[in-house]
Amino acid sequence: MKFAGNKLAPELFRLDTIFPEPEAIFSFAPRSLDAIKGDGLVVVDTNALLLPYRTDPSSLKAIESTYAELIKHGRLIVPAQVAREFASNRATLLGELNQQIEARYVGGVEGTKHYPLLGEMEEYKRLKEIEKSLNSNIEAQRKAVGALLQAVRRWNWDDPVSSLYKKLFSTGVVMVPQLEQSAVLAEFERRKAGKIPPGYKDSGAGDLLIWLTVLELAKSKKRDLIFVSGDEKADWWHRSDGALYPRYELVDEYRRSSGGRTLHIVRLGRLLEALGVDEKVVEAVRQQEAVGAIVSRPQGHWGHVAEASVYNWLSQKGGVFTEAGHLFFALPGSAKMLLEVKLLADPSIAVRKLRASMEAAARNPDMLHLVVMVAAGESRAEKCVKAMTASLPPSVGVSPNLRVLTGFIQGGAFRPGTVVWPGNGWWSVGTQ
Repeated sequence: MKFAGNKLAPELFRLDTIFPEPEAIFSFAPRSLDAIKGDGLVVVDTNALLLPYRTDPSSLKAIESTYAELIKHGRLIVPAQVAREFASNRATLLGELNQQIEARYVGGVEGTKHYPLLGEMEEYKRLKEIEKSLNSNIEAQRKAVGALLQAVRRWNWDDPVSSLYKKLFSTGVVMVPQLEQSAVLAEFERRKAGKIPPGYKDSGAGDLLIWLTVLELAKSKKRDLIFVSGDEKADWWHRSDGALYPRYELVDEYRRSSGGRTLHIVRLGRLLEALGVDEKVVEAVRQQEAVGAIVSRPQGHWGHVAEASVYNWLSQKGGVFTEAGHLFFALPGSAKMLLEVKLLADPSIAVRKLRASMEAAARNPDMLHLVVMVAAGESRAEKCVKAMTASLPPSVGVSPNLRVLTGFIQGGAFRPGTVVWPGNGWWSVGTQ
């Protein structure tokens, strides 16, 4: 066989390049996370820095205490690329927050028409009084929402998260690696050609710049390192129904660069748990991490906003979580439901999706199924609901373990609408 010059040789020796020390594959014994959590370096990814925008004040305080303690001992590092990506993405999250607040505006109560004949009836007078009171409360609510929007829009790089980081990330925390652009571009092309993680699946070099910062730390510090990231792409993780193990290529490259030290890649919730943060805070952070991880549609597609909005709305009512590669939702104290979000494009597609959901529930009768069908607007949702309701077979033929909830997206937030099935008020008033 004749080798095809330089085109075939790199592919033939690809693994030689990735694992240049094959004996270490068997001899290296990485230290556990518990073993390195007290003295290892901690590097945070962009998604970890952005996550607090979706958490509550108690979680933010716990994150502040954790980061402050790490900084005190010189263990926390923010790569320069992460800082730049934070600046680029922060406005998007604040925009989402602004949209969600705007969505809280409530229209006035239309009110009962005037019926002179009923004017002396106490019941009629009481109804008119209630309508007047409702409109007064709605006006107060709208003013409160307006005041909140004005307060949020006055933020000038002094929102709670940015203010926290400004206080914490002083000199010595943000690391600017010594990199030459030409060398980075060459390395980027080499990794893409050889499918070497991380970043070979990306169009940009952001992940690679962060990884090269990690490797520079490995060479200069020779310490174990915890990389805090919610990124679960296949060029960071071996996957099987979700992230399973960090890519061994990364673990081995870090070992070689650091002189035999250990790399762990964990989510922020796992780091907080390992460092002994309160369980409620850990669970709140994990809930938001789960919401971010389970959105399947790409950014830019309206379905991405729809999915994220539904998951955020459900997470306020109960728990959204993954288990054995499947997505579930559970109300407090209730059994878990297999969860699926479907987009409502037009009435005919909506009917087909409803029937498919019924068939799926019938095939798995021992599990409750929750299907949330969401449209891009209220009028489209109404048309789809009307078509689905008209298409429903007699109740005898519908799986009793199926729950179908519809809604629409308004101002970037999910607005629940009609319970298509069953019509027995299963979605309790307390969850609205």
